[in-house]
Amino acid sequence: MNHDTVEQIINSSQSYLDLSNYKLTEIPNLILELKNLEYLRLSNNNIKIMPDFILDLPKLKALDLYNNKIISLPNLSKLTSLQRLDISHNQIEKLPDLSNLINLKELNISYNQIEKLPDLSDLINLEELDISHNQIEELPDLSNLINLKILNVSRNKLKSLPNLSKLISLQRLYISYNQIEKLPDLSNLINLKKLNIIYNQIEELPDLSNLINLEELNISYNQIEKLPDLGNLINLKELNISHNRIKKLPNSIGKLKELKELKASNNFLKTLPDSCTNLTEIYSLNLSYNKFKYIPSPIKYLFNLKYLYINNNNIKLIPDWICSLTNLYSLCLNNNQIEYLPKILVKLILSHKIDLIDLRNNLIINVPKEFLKIKYRRNKLNIKRNLINLDRQVIPKYLEYS
Repeated sequence: MNHDTVEQIINSSQSYLDLSNYKLTEIPNLILELKNLEYLRLSNNNIKIMPDFILDLPKLKALDLYNNKIISLPNLSKLTSLQRLDISHNQIEKLPDLSNLINLKELNISYNQIEKLPDLSDLINLEELDISHNQIEELPDLSNLINLKILNVSRNKLKSLPNLSKLISLQRLYISYNQIEKLPDLSNLINLKKLNIIYNQIEELPDLSNLINLEELNISYNQIEKLPDLGNLINLKELNISHNRIKKLPNSIGKLKELKELKASNNFLKTLPDSCTNLTEIYSLNLSYNKFKYIPSPIKYLFNLKYLYINNNNIKLIPDWICSLTNLYSLCLNNNQIEYLPKILVKLILSHKIDLIDLRNNLIINVPKEFLKIKYRRNKLNIKRNLINLDRQVIPKYLEYS
C-alpha cells in the first residue's frame, strides 16, 4: 500500500483505524497525526519493526499487531490507556517492561519465541492472558491478577505452576502440552468453568470438589491412575479422561446429572459403576481401547445416548437390550471378539435414527437370513474383515461386507 492510499484512509479526527491485510512492511508515520486514535489494527501484514511514534498516541486503547514479523518491541510504558494488546503470531523473543500498562484487560503474546515473562504483578485489571505457544519455562507470580478470567499457558516448557489460589475470578484455565507433573491447589477457583490439562505428566489430581461451576474438564494424555471424588461437579457437561491409566471410575460419577459427553478411551477400565445409570443426559460415550469383556449393563438406561464407542475391547456378545437405546445414531463395536450377529440388531437397522453399526474385525462367522432380507437402507452395517463367507449376489446394499 502506498503513501497516497494511506492518506485516503486516514482522517485526523478518527478514533478507529484498521490497516489489516494491506501487506504493509512498516507502520505509516501518518498515524502520528491521529491524536484521537483509540483502536489501531495492523494484523496480517509484514511489519518487522514497531516504531517509537506509536507511543505518542495517548488515547490508544487497543493495539492489534497479530500475524506480522515483529522481532522486538519498544518500551510501551507511555501507553497507559491501553486495554487490549495483541502481538501474537510474531517472532518476538523478549518482552519489554509492561508494569505501566495498568489498564490492560487483554494481553495476547501467543505464538512467539518468548522464553521469559516480565513482572506482571501491576496488571491488576487483566482479564485475559494468553501466553501459549512460546518457550516459557517458568511463570512469574500471578497472585495479583485477581480479575483474570482466562489464562492460557499451553504449549510451553513449564514443569510447574505458581500458586493460583488468589485467581478467584478465573473461568478458563488451559495448561495443555507442557511438562507439568503436579497441579497446585485449585480449591479457591470456584468460578472455573473450563479446565484443560492435556498432554502433561500428571499422576494425581488435586481436590476438585469446590469447582462446582466447572462445565468442561479435560485431563486426557496424562499418567493418572485414580480419579478424585467428582460428585460436587454438578454442572459438568464434558469429561475427557482418555489416555490415562485409570482402572475404575468413582461411584460419585453418577452425580454428574448434567453430563452430556464422557470420553474414557485408552484406559484400563473393565466395568462401569452402577451409578452410571443416573447419567440420563449423556449423548456420547467413548469406552474404546479398554479392557471390557462385555458391554456394561448401566448403559442400557442411557436413553439419550446417540454415540456409543466401545471398539477395541474384548467384547464377545451384543446384549438384546442394545435395542432399548432408541436414540442411538452410531454404534462402534469394531475390533472386538464378537462371534454372533444377534437378530435383535435388525430392529436397530430398521430404525430411522441409527446411521452406522460398525462390527469390523470381529469373529463373526454367519449372517442370519433376517439381515439379508432387509432392502435398501440409508444406514450401514459394516461387517468387513470377519470370518463370514457370503455370496455377493445376496448381499444387501446397506451391508458392508468386502
